[in-house]
Amino acid sequence: MHILAISIDTKLFEKDSTSLKRILEYANLCTELHIICYTPNNKFKKISIGNIFIYPTNSSCKLNFINNAYKISKQVITENNLTSQNTIITSQDPFETGLVGYLLKRKFKLGLNIQDHGNFFESKYWRKESLLNLFRYLLGTFILKNSNSIRTVSLREKKYIENKFNYNPEKISNFPIFTDWEKIANTQPKFNVKQRYPGFEQYLMTACRIEKVKNIPLLINSFSEILQEFPRTLLLIIGTGSQEKNIKEIIKKNNLQNNIIIEPWTNDLISYYKTSDIFVSTSFSEGWGLTSIEAAASNCPLIITDTGSANEFFLNQKNSWIIEIDNQRELTISLIDALKNKGKREGFAQEAFASLSTLPTKENSMIKLKESWQKAISK
Repeated sequence: MHILAISIDTKLFEKDSTSLKRILEYANLCTELHIICYTPNNKFKKISIGNIFIYPTNSSCKLNFINNAYKISKQVITENNLTSQNTIITSQDPFETGLVGYLLKRKFKLGLNIQDHGNFFESKYWRKESLLNLFRYLLGTFILKNSNSIRTVSLREKKYIENKFNYNPEKISNFPIFTDWEKIANTQPKFNVKQRYPGFEQYLMTACRIEKVKNIPLLINSFSEILQEFPRTLLLIIGTGSQEKNIKEIIKKNNLQNNIIIEPWTNDLISYYKTSDIFVSTSFSEGWGLTSIEAAASNCPLIITDTGSANEFFLNQKNSWIIEIDNQRELTISLIDALKNKGKREGFAQEAFASLSTLPTKENSMIKLKESWQKAISK
């Protein structure tokens, strides 16, 4: 089986990157793996590693990516004699890369597999975030309906696609993004946030892109309320994004500078998870919720909104607190409950950690990925 992948992950061109290491594993599942990747400008060169071939589009702007990727893909298909009997196209998302995949499917009669790693269709909040997201939703709806197989990462997204689009459930493969939780569990923290920021009694944290979809103002407003009862509590916000300036203004307006600290994104989140008291996620939308899984692997108690793995892997009042999306009252009640009851939150953390053993292993995830591809070729 030959795979032609359409991607936007420029880290594939970085030596020793997690993305490239993952692709090296994918290559074991197929005869050849050709990846056409969106890249800006002319800074990237084609990479060949064994049976992997990565082609940069070197597009002058994102608008040119679709045309560039389509032209390169046509050349790759023709030169390598890729046919409908031995090849499938897999697109990283149902949108821009999905459109390239759809055009190639029509032109060369190849099977099309769509990777849906988000909560793009089930979540009404995501498509209301911007006009671009609404357009992507409409485009993605068309692309999904004209695909041959789909991979989702949450059951809620899978069920929505089945019911809303009347999609054949046998053509949908659902399995979460693999997380090496055992490695996280065995990793020792490099520092302790309680020592880095002394003088507080309890420490909350969140880690995310500072974007509207993460709904950080909700967390700040709720945190402001709980400070009346727990004044010696610190909130760490770890991340960067377009809303960072706005978030800092909200913090200043509410005079919370002494209790909220924003730190830039880091690859060492484990030290934060393992030395904080509670992890909080207030997102409007999540695909699976990688940070929640990482926090659970670090034995950090969780308060999360009902998105992604919530009510599928994490269960309310069993191994976490799950709150309604954008519900400040529920968040405040959950924060107070967690801060008051150390034994309860530690018990939830132990339950969440124990549940991690039910997640697919890397080997199982690879098998399921290959099956997802094969469902597209066996039309």
